[in-house]
Amino acid sequence: MKGLLLKDLSILKTQGRSFVIIIAIAMFMLIAGNNTTFAVIYANILFVTFGITTLSYDTHDNGYAFLFTLPISRKLYVAEKYVFSLLSVATGVILSFVLMLGVSFIKDDYVLTTLDLTFVIGYALGSIIFLSIMLPVNLKFGPEKGRIAMIIVIAVIVASGFSISKVAEKMDLTKVYWGIREIKPMVVMCIFVLIVFAILSVSCFISCNIMKKKEF
Repeated sequence: MKGLLLKDLSILKTQGRSFVIIIAIAMFMLIAGNNTTFAVIYANILFVTFGITTLSYDTHDNGYAFLFTLPISRKLYVAEKYVFSLLSVATGVILSFVLMLGVSFIKDDYVLTTLDLTFVIGYALGSIIFLSIMLPVNLKFGPEKGRIAMIIVIAVIVASGFSISKVAEKMDLTKVYWGIREIKPMVVMCIFVLIVFAILSVSCFISCNIMKKKEF
């Protein structure tokens, strides 16, 4: 697996300039305003798509046919994509914390709050769910159709979030709100983590079956 991880890392070195630009813009957003939400999302988009990007390179010029002449199994290949994607998300989370911590030292009126940290962790869990959907889709249909699927998935998520917020505005959710508040935050976080990694496990199983049936 180490060789596959190094291969994917070397692929991403070609995007080094884009990486620096995105981090610089995210830093500017944090310094210019105190709204961390958009800056964190903007900075993490690149990291979330790293694993999917390497799939595009692997399929280029019938790359799979060459790749699997090497002593690696299809199951190991899938496992590496998930490990690499999770490492990418973790890097994005760490970078977000570092950026926000740096801005809190630079700006006197910016204070790093628990809400900021919770948002970053929540975004990381959401990113893992997104990857759990997109990795099997890209393995099944390839990078071109996978990009279309990505747009559809993002559109569905945005539309669902908008619809839920509109429904919530019309409903009295006071009892629900106070009911949730009575649950310890750590318990809620653990439940979400378990759900996310259950989804990830199912996704990995599906991806292994997809690769097992692929012909090159």
